[in-house]
Formats: sequence, structure tokens, C-alpha cells
Amino acid sequence: MVLIARSRDLGMKDVLQYSLRPVPLPSATVEGNLVKTAMSKLLNTIESETQDAFVESVDGESSLIVDAMAILQKMKVYVTSSTFGELAHDLLMKIIKMATLSRSKRIDFVGDRYPAHSIKNLEREKRSEGCDTTSSFHGKGKATTLKVARSKDVHLSCFANLGTSVSPSDEITLQLSNYVCHFYGYEHQSDVNLVRYLALKAGKCEEELLPPNEDSLLLHIYRAVYQCYIWRNATQPILKLPNFTEHGWSIDESGKVCVKWMSLPPAPDSMFVLVNCKSTKGCENNRCSCKKSGLQCTDVCKCCDCKNGKADSDDPDDSDNDVFECSDCSIDSKQESD
Repeated sequence: MVLIARSRDLGMKDVLQYSLRPVPLPSATVEGNLVKTAMSKLLNTIESETQDAFVESVDGESSLIVDAMAILQKMKVYVTSSTFGELAHDLLMKIIKMATLSRSKRIDFVGDRYPAHSIKNLEREKRSEGCDTTSSFHGKGKATTLKVARSKDVHLSCFANLGTSVSPSDEITLQLSNYVCHFYGYEHQSDVNLVRYLALKAGKCEEELLPPNEDSLLLHIYRAVYQCYIWRNATQPILKLPNFTEHGWSIDESGKVCVKWMSLPPAPDSMFVLVNCKSTKGCENNRCSCKKSGLQCTDVCKCCDCKNGKADSDDPDDSDNDVFECSDCSIDSKQESD
């Protein structure tokens, strides 16, 4: 990637604005599924900070919230109803008994809707893989991200307001970008594309360990805010939502709901052009296939006395001055400090 970018006269800052894969590896697996973390880790973290968390009694009026599907599945074991009317009666009696035992004066019977196209289809179709509506970031567990969120009031304020609107405002987007940069080690940055560049220069050459590019992060934010809006308005019996295809998902040719990972192509167009030459005449005319295609020769070319290589640049910010040191790449140059 580095060699092609340098040879095609592309700066690494420009290249890293793209995901460089069909899916962004910081938030997706190579198969195109969502990156997942153990949900129990977050609960364990919260529980470890509390004492006497068990509620033995509730003073005053209380409400009983019933998971409709859980009750129906539980009743399968001993259901004796022969008609839907009898089933409804048995179900009502069971709920009333539960409310009486808990001394509740209100019952909220919560069930799911199953529209033909739903973002929950992602979970139903790939339930064995633990898929959900939004992804986590590779190598960033829930405990770590919670710790970073608690470290600054601006982060806490941002999350407290998440989902007040179905679409993220520019301010929320900027704050979330800063939060993502923070848990990747760049607390005072809000430009994830720049942080990708700085992290690569610092030696993180594995794509999944870099932060997401701005394009894929924005779509991730749209999905997260959309989901938070649903949760925030969960007490409304009927919630009118805009089409989810405008908020980070799409419907493929087979009619299945899928994640819209990015709106940009995976990489700049010139990086997809796999042209190389074997010219022995210095690559100064159209006998050189690279020259004919309007491209510069690269290190994969087998030309001799090439005069179609990358010209020297006096720009101190040019990618020739970049340094990338890791296990699989090493280009000597001046190190840029954060």
C-alpha cells in the first residue's frame, strides 16, 4: 500500500481517508460482519462499582414490565390452552398474578414488531455470530470505552444527549469523533483521518488497529444515534421512524438488510490500476505501458533507466518524508511528533 501510494504520487494522508478494504476493519470482520465484544464485561464493570444493588422491596406505586416473547416461550412448557381465546385468558391471568405478587398497579406488556425490512433482521439472520445493530471497534472493549467516556465531562454530556434527535447534529458528530480519537490515544484530536495517519507513522500498521476513517465513522455514528433514538423513545407505543436506509443501512439485491459500511470507494482510483512495464528505453514515451496510461512507474515494474518515477518533492509534508516503522514495513525519514 505504501509503495503503490508513493509511486502513484499519492500522499499517505490522502490514502488513509479511505478504508483500504471492501469493509472497514476497525469495525467489521473480514467477512463483513460487525465486530463484537462481550456484553457481560460492561455489566461486570458497573456491578463492581456498586454495593447492596439488590432491591428487596419497592416503596409506593410500581410498574411491572413484561417481555411478551419471554412469557410466551415460558408458557410453552405447560400450556394447556386449546384455542387462542383460552391462551389469551391464561396469559392474562399469569400477568395479573405477577403484578399482584410485585404489588404493581401498572403493567406494560412489551412485544416486538416484525416488519419485512428491519435493522433487527441483521441479528435474526446471523444470531449464531452474535450480530447486533451496531458494531464495536476492534481491540476496544466496553470497559475501556466506558473509562474514556467518564474521563471528560464533554464525553459524558455527549452521550447523555445521544438519541434526542434521530440524526446526529454537527456538534454531536464532532464530539463523538473527538471521543473516538481519545480512546485511540489522541485525546486532543477530532480528525480521525489525521489520527489514522499519526498512528500509522507511530508503528501501528495493522489496519484493524487503526481508527476508522471519517467516512465509515460517520455512517457508524448515524447507526448508533438511530438506535439510541429508538431506545430513548421506547415508552412510546408506536414510534414513527425515518427509513433506516438513510441512517447507515441498506437493502441488497436479494432484499436483505445489510450495513452500509462506507460511501467512498475502498481506495483512490489510481491505486486500483495494476499497470506495470518492462521498458528498456527509459520510459519516456508511450512504449512504456505506465506512461501510456498516464501513471508513474512503481517498484513492481521491471523497467531500466526509468525516467517516469516519482519526482522529488520540496514539500516538507509530502509522503516521501513520512516514516512508517513496524514489523512489515520500514521507510526511513523524519519522525513527526503528535
